[in-house]
Amino acid sequence: MIYLVASSTDNYWERARPYLASLARHLNAEVVPIIFSVGCDAPPWVAALGLSTRRIDRNGGETQLRSIQHGSFLSHMPTTDPQDLIICTDCDMMLQRPLNTAEMASLDALTDVNYAAGMNAGPGDTLADEARRMGTPYSDAEIDRALPGFAWMGCINGGWIAARRAAWQKLYREYMARHDLTNAIFEHKSRVQWLISYAAADAGLTRITVSPNWHCHFHYGVPDGVTRDGRTVLYRGWPVLWTHVQERFTGGS
Repeated sequence: MIYLVASSTDNYWERARPYLASLARHLNAEVVPIIFSVGCDAPPWVAALGLSTRRIDRNGGETQLRSIQHGSFLSHMPTTDPQDLIICTDCDMMLQRPLNTAEMASLDALTDVNYAAGMNAGPGDTLADEARRMGTPYSDAEIDRALPGFAWMGCINGGWIAARRAAWQKLYREYMARHDLTNAIFEHKSRVQWLISYAAADAGLTRITVSPNWHCHFHYGVPDGVTRDGRTVLYRGWPVLWTHVQERFTGGS
């Protein structure tokens, strides 16, 4: 099975509505969407879009974001096949088009020892860089004693991650083993994707870095090759798949 999972809390549904509508409009038929409602019931309009919903009341490893992107959805999935392919996304984005045959094939090529995600602040961005951006009273040396090797690990953006269930389980296990420790080091909400990056590396998972064709988030400017045609975000002239909220885009026409 191929799943797409996303989540919302009670006060986020209206912000998520455009994205969920875009899933109903563009998501490939072979991808099953599951929208998790964290600590609340989903509003009726979600089911009216044809999207399946599931409630999570005990969201293990959550921070102030109450996100599921670290893998807390695993125990709530309808199937438990280790080869299930699960794409986890944010809800403040848009799916602009269906995946084409080549894109579906590249997802199918994922194994239990790798995962796909996009860059955070650009090529060469590390967890040491992200730690400085988040801010912490602890030095790199002190963090390294608690989380060895972090400084040279790459930092992903957690808004779009794809992996086999077996790989998600490895990531989630390592994440939960360090969740309390990371909470003591950082207060910033981005500590979730920071620890996802660390947990994946420590679990021995190889990151396959996707191009902006897959996911544009604009947190650190407009990626090279990305333009805009009206409200459509393009990469090298072709509509990207997942793009975050339009107001972050400052380039193009």
